[in-house]
Amino acid sequence: MQLLDRLLQPGKNITLKFTGNGYKESVHTFIIRSTNPDQLTLLFKDNATSIDRLRPGTKLKLICHNEEDGHDYRLSSELIEIKPGDLPRVVVKRPVMVEHSTRRSFLRLDVNLPFSYYDDLKEKTGEARNLSINGLLALVQSSPSLKQDSSLTSKLTLPNVNKPLIIIGKIIRVEKEKEDPSRSWVAINFQSASEEVKNQISRYLVQRQRLLINLKKRTSNKNLLVVSQSNQIVGN
Repeated sequence: MQLLDRLLQPGKNITLKFTGNGYKESVHTFIIRSTNPDQLTLLFKDNATSIDRLRPGTKLKLICHNEEDGHDYRLSSELIEIKPGDLPRVVVKRPVMVEHSTRRSFLRLDVNLPFSYYDDLKEKTGEARNLSINGLLALVQSSPSLKQDSSLTSKLTLPNVNKPLIIIGKIIRVEKEKEDPSRSWVAINFQSASEEVKNQISRYLVQRQRLLINLKKRTSNKNLLVVSQSNQIVGN
């Protein structure tokens, strides 16, 4: 499947940007409802009242996130029509090419946190070794049911948080651990994580980053002190 076809599959989220009508820049999130060779039909995902003022032919920018490579792809389109109703639909021209892409930049740190997941209806334990607000890398027991593109329900335990965080994610990569084939590395992109869960992860990552920076500074200062003392001894 070509990149453009993957980006514009029904069910995927898409961000729409436009200017004009008194708005410097308006940004709204939609879900792709259907697609054909000529147009996309989008469903509102947020309160986008300003879009009602748009006229057919308005130039639009579409932004699609690709989970496989972590890039945001920007596409050009224009409005065809807005269909009113209980679930208003926005019909736009189907982009014909990808203009450019940028890689999202999120704080991502190595960690070692308790992690559990459900495999064949059984809760199994693993270890989260890398974490961001959008996904994680975990070391788990190898299993044929853990496959790329499958969903995984998991629990992540953060320090100083009373309850484990419940996260539903999509497996984007599975690799056997070289030194222990009975275990595998599983990369997960979060699909269902509330804003509160993401905020808790973000707070933890910021705190951990500060801790690592302070630890590095203390180690550096200690090494400088040892070198200074050694030079004094040699000088004497």
